[in-house]
Amino acid sequence: MQRKMTLIELFGFIDSGAVNTIEFQFEQRFMQNVDKKIRDANPATDRVIVEPFESFSLVNSTDDRFDYRYSRKFNVTWVYAMQGTYDNRNGQVSFEFEVVSFVKENPGYYSTPQIIDPIQRKLLDVQALREKITTEHQLYNYDSCDLPYFKPTFLAKFSTVCGLTKPLKEFDSHVFSTDLIHSADYLALTLSETELLSHYLYNFKTNRMPHGTEYVFRYFPTLYDHRFFMLAEHYIQLQYNHWSKLGNLLDCYFETGLNKREINFIKVIDAFPEKFHDDNYTWLLEFKKDTYSKLNSARKEVVHYSGQFSDTFQSWLKNNTDEEAISRLQKKQDDMLIELKHFHNQVFIGTEKVLKLIEKEKETAD
Repeated sequence: MQRKMTLIELFGFIDSGAVNTIEFQFEQRFMQNVDKKIRDANPATDRVIVEPFESFSLVNSTDDRFDYRYSRKFNVTWVYAMQGTYDNRNGQVSFEFEVVSFVKENPGYYSTPQIIDPIQRKLLDVQALREKITTEHQLYNYDSCDLPYFKPTFLAKFSTVCGLTKPLKEFDSHVFSTDLIHSADYLALTLSETELLSHYLYNFKTNRMPHGTEYVFRYFPTLYDHRFFMLAEHYIQLQYNHWSKLGNLLDCYFETGLNKREINFIKVIDAFPEKFHDDNYTWLLEFKKDTYSKLNSARKEVVHYSGQFSDTFQSWLKNNTDEEAISRLQKKQDDMLIELKHFHNQVFIGTEKVLKLIEKEKETAD
């Protein structure tokens, strides 16, 4: 009978596998961590030294398939030789890596170790911050929103409604539902970073200086301002795409008379068959006239004319001595995130209305 490995033995296998991977695959997998000036000189690897830290971390696993989450840090030194120099001069750079694996004590196995290099660590930290903001500010996706209609899960509800109702136009309901789920996830994550950046935006009213007989309100936008406006514009376009998908879903189940190139949310709602008009349709119609109209106007401005940062900068440039105009500009910037959050919450209500219309179509057909 084969002896079950102890946890310490499992940790040893995880560590040795990570060491081997880093040593033999450094150039293939981790060179992005090396300064570009060194990379451009086309150096050759002399050796890779991997030294594990003495201590490791072991915490309870959040994955039900495993007992623990194991992690250990490593000091990794890449020693290289500059080719073409008369003495093949050597250099070296050092990094801190981390290996992470999930462990099942009995019968004794572990997941494929994840090797986290310094750049990936920064990316993971950013993602963790986004997820924290998403939770704290209730920036929902389909499964975290508080609509009872989507319980136990959105996927189950979608499958029940669309899987049991024959569409007029063939489509893959599983692909469509997962696409909606991913789209809502992108909306939540984009909005979470926009929320985070909003706390670091330049305040137009705080930097006033005398200029002759009047005051000038100075404006020094930073990376936070540029990225905030970029993400706000991206979010608006993601919203438009999401509502287009919902319009397409309705067109699959109802006779609208639209050809494929004509289908969008506005045209589907306008061409929706009258016999199915009910409270759900009325909500979508009013949404189209009000909130969606604002969303689409903002999208058209961004896509076809000028970006939101450009508009903001031009407004400041024209009005930087007008305190009332500067106050209006500041309020407009403050209100942007409020409006984006309003757009966000409407997605889930609107999806419920769309699925309820499809349910009604099935009842009518039966």
